[in-house]
Amino acid sequence: MMSSLRVVPLCLLLLQTSSAEEHPSYSEHIITECLAQGFLERSLAIEPSDEDQTPPQQTRGQFFAGTVTALSPERITVMRSTVGRRPEQRAFAITSTTKMSKFVIVQSKVTVRYRHLPEGDVALEIRLHSQNKPARPS
Repeated sequence: MMSSLRVVPLCLLLLQTSSAEEHPSYSEHIITECLAQGFLERSLAIEPSDEDQTPPQQTRGQFFAGTVTALSPERITVMRSTVGRRPEQRAFAITSTTKMSKFVIVQSKVTVRYRHLPEGDVALEIRLHSQNKPARPS
């Protein structure tokens, strides 16, 4: 690739040798191409700063809703059953950063927002479902 120091004199030489009277659009084209080449070379020469480099984005939290089957200070196990499928049970690690309702007990209905890590699933938040059942219309 030509350096921008070589591009400008080359553009001027092309402009001088072209006859602007015969082909006015040709000189405009040369100017446009030279400017574009100069901007391209300068943009490629600039090294990205640390601020421009964003860290790889972590995956969003995933959700799992069901009934608590086991609960300890370090772990919660939740089971869900869906019509037409076998019941699914998953265990999640509870850390010091896990947001959790005080009233979570075995057999309560919860939604766990978690992140899948190589060490296992880690609960980010455990939300207790409301116990009030909606009134059925008569």
